[in-house]
Amino acid sequence: MNCRLPLTLIATLIAFAAPHAARAELPAPVRMMIAAAIATKDSGKVATVVEVAKVTNPDDLEEIEALHRAFVAERRELAALQAKEKELAIRNAGLLEQWSGRGEIGAFQSTGNSENVGITVGLSTGSIAFARTSITSAATAAPRASNTCWCMSRATM
Repeated sequence: MNCRLPLTLIATLIAFAAPHAARAELPAPVRMMIAAAIATKDSGKVATVVEVAKVTNPDDLEEIEALHRAFVAERRELAALQAKEKELAIRNAGLLEQWSGRGEIGAFQSTGNSENVGITVGLSTGSIAFARTSITSAATAAPRASNTCWCMSRATM
């Protein structure tokens, strides 16, 4: 019995004195925070949460970075798929498809001492006035403001 007590005491001291081995798994609250940030699909939020998780859990850097790399890879894959779908839609577009812009048509009539009748037509967009999206213009078109207005009126007295 005298031999067992010192061995148990020595084993306990060695267990506390030995450097802690890296945990096999990321703590659940940290994993849930990263999962919640990933669920928002906001790269900025995910990067912030991952940065904080790395600072607060330095023993789990590999697992945190693996989660972040998986998110980034998924976002890149999704962006590439969306770009291919957009290009396919542009390539398959008919003559009257893939146009953007805004137009307004108006008319007026006034009576009294003089009579006025008129028609107004206006075109306006935030980029190029009535531009058709193509493979090259989607990537290289420089946005510019454009406002065009035509007015025709007839006045009688």
